[in-house]
Amino acid sequence: MTFSTITLALPEFAGTGGWNAAWGPRAGIPTEWTFTASGWPDAGGLGGPPLLDGAQRLTASRGGSLTP
Repeated sequence: MTFSTITLALPEFAGTGGWNAAWGPRAGIPTEWTFTASGWPDAGGLGGPPLLDGAQRLTASRGGSLTP
């Protein structure tokens, strides 16, 4: 399986009531990130039948660090 490079951008929340700019990534400060996904190959999706013996559940996780 091949993955392409993706770019994530943090929206501008400065005008949002209750937002503290220190909650977002800050220039020059290393920031850790994690992306996790999970699912199953059987029909039903969310709300489908529960996992039974022998069923598969797939999970993937990737993490790293960036300095904005």
